[in-house]
Amino acid sequence: MPRYRNILIPRFSAMGDVAMLAAVVRLAARQNPDVRFCVVTRKGFELFFTFGSGTENIAVRGVDLKDSRYKGVRGMWRLVSECVAQWHPDAMADMHLSLRTRLMSLFMSLRGRRVRHLDKQRSARRALTARQGKSTAPLRPMTECYADVLRRLGIEVALGDKVLVGPFASPFFDANVRPGHKAVGVAPFARHEGKIYPVGLMERTVAELSAAGADVFVFGGGAHEREVAERWSAAYDGVVSVIGRLDMAGEMALISNLDVMISMDSASQHIASLVSVPVVSVWGATHPRAGFYGYGQNPAHAVELDMECRPCSVFGNKPCYKGGYPCMGGIAPEAITRKALEFVR
Repeated sequence: MPRYRNILIPRFSAMGDVAMLAAVVRLAARQNPDVRFCVVTRKGFELFFTFGSGTENIAVRGVDLKDSRYKGVRGMWRLVSECVAQWHPDAMADMHLSLRTRLMSLFMSLRGRRVRHLDKQRSARRALTARQGKSTAPLRPMTECYADVLRRLGIEVALGDKVLVGPFASPFFDANVRPGHKAVGVAPFARHEGKIYPVGLMERTVAELSAAGADVFVFGGGAHEREVAERWSAAYDGVVSVIGRLDMAGEMALISNLDVMISMDSASQHIASLVSVPVVSVWGATHPRAGFYGYGQNPAHAVELDMECRPCSVFGNKPCYKGGYPCMGGIAPEAITRKALEFVR
C-alpha cells in the first residue's frame, strides 16, 4: 500500500467528537512527521488541532456549515474542490460517515483518491442499548475507531501517549485561585437531558467541594447555564463562573491548570483529556462501554449506577421510559465529591 503524504480528514459533528478526533490526529501527526493531516471541521473547533505545540504537519480549516456556499451536493463539491486546491490531498479518511462526508468521499473517489471510512459499530450500538436482551460487551473506543481509518490508509498510529501536557499560561486561573488551594473544574451541563446530573444535586456537590477548601471553576454556555453558575459563585466560597468570560483558547489553558475536572458525558471530558487532566465523569442514560470515554482516562474515575436499563442511548437523546432518568437522580453527590477529592487532598 502506498504511503500517502496529504490526507484529508473531515469531521463536522459535536464538539466532543471533534476533540476526541483531535487527540488521534495529533498523536498520528507526532508519529508520522512526513505526513500532512488536513482537517476540515466546524468553524470554532480548529483550536483542538492547533493548541500548544507539535502541530507543524497538521493543517485545519473551519467551515461555517450555515454558509450557503457549503450547502447541499454543490456545496460539498465546492468544499472538496477548495480542499484539493489548497492541500492537494492524495487520500481521504472519512471520520464522520455522514451525508456530507459521504458526498465528499464520492467526489474524492471520482478524482482518483483513495478513501477509507469510519466504522460506527451500528449493530453493536443497537445491541448495547436494546430494551430486551441487552449486550454488555464494550464497544471499541472511538479513538481506536478513528485510528483504524488511518491504519487502513497505511498510517501507523499507536494510542496511549498523552496528547498535551500542561499547565499552559492562564491569567484567569492565576487571578482566581487562592494560594495553597487546589482547583476543580465542574462542567455540569450537556446537550441532552439524559446526560445531565440534576442541578440541585450538582449544587450540593459544588457546596461540598467549597467546604473542603477547593477552588471550583464552573463551565458551560448559554444564559440559563450562566445564571446557575453565577448563583453558585455568589453562594459558595472559592466558586467562579467561567461562562462567557473566556474564549476557547482561554478555557483550554485554564483547564490545563486544574487538578481534576468533573464532567458529564460531554465535550468537557474530552477537552480535559486533550490537555491530560484527570476527569471524574458522571454517566446516566449513556455508558462508558459505548466507546466515548475520555481518551487516556482511568475507568475507575467514572461515577454511575448499575441499572439493567443502562445504557438506553448512545448519545443520551432518547426519552427515559422509566421517567425522570433515575440513573442520574439516584447518584449521591458524595459519590462524585469523594472521587474528586482524591485529587485535591
